[in-house]
Amino acid sequence: FVQGMVHAFPFNIGVVPFATLFGVVSADAGLDMLQTFALTSVVLAGASQVTFLELFRDGAGLWIALIAAIAVNARMLLYSASLAPHMKGIPVGWRALMAYVLFDHCFQLSHAKYEAEPQLTPGEKAGYFFGLAAVVLPAWFGFSIIGAWIGAQIPTELPVDYAGIILFTALFAPAIRNLPFVIAAFTAAVVSIAVSAYGLNIGVIVGGIVGMLVGAGVEVWLERQRGALNNQGGA
Repeated sequence: FVQGMVHAFPFNIGVVPFATLFGVVSADAGLDMLQTFALTSVVLAGASQVTFLELFRDGAGLWIALIAAIAVNARMLLYSASLAPHMKGIPVGWRALMAYVLFDHCFQLSHAKYEAEPQLTPGEKAGYFFGLAAVVLPAWFGFSIIGAWIGAQIPTELPVDYAGIILFTALFAPAIRNLPFVIAAFTAAVVSIAVSAYGLNIGVIVGGIVGMLVGAGVEVWLERQRGALNNQGGA
């Protein structure tokens, strides 16, 4: 547990400003501090929370905003599937709680730990996991509320729309690290703008789906090309 806390602490350098900006965006969308805390407690996923707020604020409608938020958070299914083989022996109740507090940093660190040290007991695995969450989650909750308070102090005549743009950039820019990601991001942006230009409020959803499909297609094509080159080299 203590080791998990130590390993997670450096991540708060990024969590604190991100959570604060999210709070500011929440206030700009009309949420008070209690509503911001409620949204954070229920969703507990930064990208999905920002997606929901941005779409809801822009008048996309509740269901469109919810569907988009769920789509953005679909990666948690992959996280859970990757961690599932390591969860044997951990009581169901503890696993349910682990699923609730699962987030990007927790997955990355715990999965790497479990793969590197397969001899860990179920209790040690759970302890490490909750140690990670015990550091990052309070920072996320606390600074989201602080951000909401800060946002409420900003005069209404001052635009804070840029905060949402900063959040999205901080979230997704690091992921654009190779050609399939670049093409996927570009495709998603173009499709989203094109769909929105027709007055439809589902541009983000459609763009995201098309971008993912195109990016996956490029990835498959590149893998086949590499395989063909390897076969030629070995011939």
